[in-house]
Amino acid sequence: MLLDREEIKEQREEKVARFLKYFGVIMAIFYVMMGVAILYFPIIENLPNTMRYLVSLLFILYGIFRFYRILKK
Repeated sequence: MLLDREEIKEQREEKVARFLKYFGVIMAIFYVMMGVAILYFPIIENLPNTMRYLVSLLFILYGIFRFYRILKK
């Protein structure tokens, strides 16, 4: 009886870990896509070019960093 509860708990933890991994990958891709969108599309028209490049670079680097951390686990 106790073993069944432990198995169920382990299975639940594995499912949560798998979900968080996939969610992390999706978010990393989202950040990279936001960086590219800010770079190539005039989403914010009042933003100077230098600031747009900087914000875009930060989004892309953060997305790559998140993806690296997911792969490292």
